[in-house]
Formats: sequence, C-alpha cells, structure tokens
Amino acid sequence: MSPARVGSDVHAAAQRLRADGVVGYPTETLYGLGVSIASPKAIERLFELKGRPGSVPLLIAVPSVDAISQVAKVTPLAQSLFTLLPGPLTLILERDEDLPKSITAGGDSIGVRVPDHPVAQALLAKVSPITSTSANRHGEAPATTAEAAAGVFDDRVDYYLEGDSTPVGVASTIVDCRGTIPHILREGAVREDEIRRHTPG
Repeated sequence: MSPARVGSDVHAAAQRLRADGVVGYPTETLYGLGVSIASPKAIERLFELKGRPGSVPLLIAVPSVDAISQVAKVTPLAQSLFTLLPGPLTLILERDEDLPKSITAGGDSIGVRVPDHPVAQALLAKVSPITSTSANRHGEAPATTAEAAAGVFDDRVDYYLEGDSTPVGVASTIVDCRGTIPHILREGAVREDEIRRHTPG
C-alpha cells in the first residue's frame, strides 16, 4: 500500500471524499469507513468493500445535534438524548425525504451518529454528512486502528486518517427514537440504565 494513503491530513481525506472516494477515520468507538452521502458511486463502493448486503442499511455521521435535522426527522424522544451527544450513541429516526434510499436499504428510517473524536469531528467540519460504518468485512471483527483497517482493505480504501486507538473500542448503542418510548436495538458503549435516566416513560 502506498504510504500516501495513510496520514493525518484531514484536508487530503476530505478531497478524496469529494471525489467519490472511501476514507477510513477514527471514532471514539471503532475505526470507520466513510463516504459522502452525495456520491452514489462511493456508496456503491462502500457496500462492495464491506461485502454488505444491500438490505442492510448504513449509518450517517454528522458534526452536531443541530445537523441531525438535515438528514432525519427529530422527535422529542431523540431530543431528550441529545445531552449524551457527541458520544457513542446511534439514534434511529425517520429519514429525511431527500436522503438517498441506497443508504437506508430502501427503508424509511436512518441511524444517525455524532462522533466524539477530534479527527472525526475535523473531517465532518469539511464534509458532512458522511456514512459511519465500522471498518471490517461484513460479519467480521471491527478494526480499532488505521493499521488494522489497512490490513483488511489495503489500497481499496483511498485514504486512512490516523488517530489514537479508538478509546471506547466497542460499538455504539443503538436506540430507536421514532416513538415515545426508547427501544434499545443494541446495547453498546452507552448502558441501558443511562438511556432510561435521560428519557421519559
């Protein structure tokens, strides 16, 4: 793999995202792969790289809670969890009508993340929204460093942003916030009791 594909140049990573590229980047949970949601070509590449069935939706990363409304319909329940963001929490919401259905596997919902990692935040400041899927082949163990991700994907990923090893090291907690009561679909870094403390019912 070319050394030019690994580094800490956020500007270079953003340029590749704008050019239909796939970029690896660290989050506080796991090392991720991202593409611009404005690039159908890159979205297709990401599914191919992951070996992910088209029936399995992707997640989206945005830089702030204010940006969530750009990709999804925010509910009062979701707003009650905004105090936990940025952080290792994914909110399932009804997607915005303009969001590409290829990301949502044709469904009407989308998972949204606000990552709490300086490198991810720096990238999102330049290109947003981007996908946020773990850097691994579908069904395999996720990577927690750029080096581990490069060992899986090599030069099929256009650029790997370096960062400290992901501090949490486990996946985000996924909460369905489309109704009035939180439904925890996957318990990860944020515990269920913490979710319950911040939500009604």
